[in-house]
Amino acid sequence: MGKWEDTQAAYYGDSPEEKVIPEKNKMGLVQALKILHSLRDAYESCEDVREAFNAVFEWIDNAVILLKKYGDLRA
Repeated sequence: MGKWEDTQAAYYGDSPEEKVIPEKNKMGLVQALKILHSLRDAYESCEDVREAFNAVFEWIDNAVILLKKYGDLRA
């Protein structure tokens, strides 16, 4: 089998239905980010903590921009 056939077999298996990631009973990314933004704001006096949060948020923003650009290229 070629690589595409291997991937397709792993993805679909014996079923014509697409495999999906099962939902878990936990908070989503948006809710988690809101909490983390609140924590960052609460640590006004601790520059290291604020800088760490800002670095994480910047990485997330850059990843979203990259994904949007990739999506535009595929359209």
